[in-house]
Amino acid sequence: MTIRPDKSALRRQARAGRLGLAAPDRAAAQRRVAELLEQRRRAQGWRRIAGYLAVRSELDLAAWLEALPADVELALPAIAADGQLRFRAWRAGDALEPGAGAIPQPAAGAAEVAAGELDVIILPLVGFDAARYRLGSGAGHYDRALAFRAGRPPPPLLVGAAFACQRLPPLPHDPWDVPMDAVVTEAGWS
Repeated sequence: MTIRPDKSALRRQARAGRLGLAAPDRAAAQRRVAELLEQRRRAQGWRRIAGYLAVRSELDLAAWLEALPADVELALPAIAADGQLRFRAWRAGDALEPGAGAIPQPAAGAAEVAAGELDVIILPLVGFDAARYRLGSGAGHYDRALAFRAGRPPPPLLVGAAFACQRLPPLPHDPWDVPMDAVVTEAGWS
């Protein structure tokens, strides 16, 4: 009998790793991830990007998102009134409101952006493995929002953004879990 790893324990392990990063190391890692994302954005011509605003100890990409050229269309995740994750248009300075778990999200009046029309979605995560499975916070919002990508190639490209210390041994995954196409950390792309 195979025993599945405990996702709660894996979340604690991954969060402890990122919380344990010294401030200078955290800042350097965030700058490096932003550099790698910007290089890939330019090389692949991403024009429609969904990102996220970091909460707690997540890898923070706000400076990169805010510095993107005006011709790049940005979106952020938002939990709609029906409890589903949707993407809403956003630019630095646009109004934000607290969403599920007090996560900042574009205000309800912001235009929705269909996930399938994005070039890339940058995903926050708690942990990831070598097969690019994502361990999230456990609510399943991204799993449901990205279900259309199951067994289907990009677009959108699904990219996890994390600190290298968040890499875990093989994660348990369910049939509805959609692996990411790539993960970027301060150590590079995987």
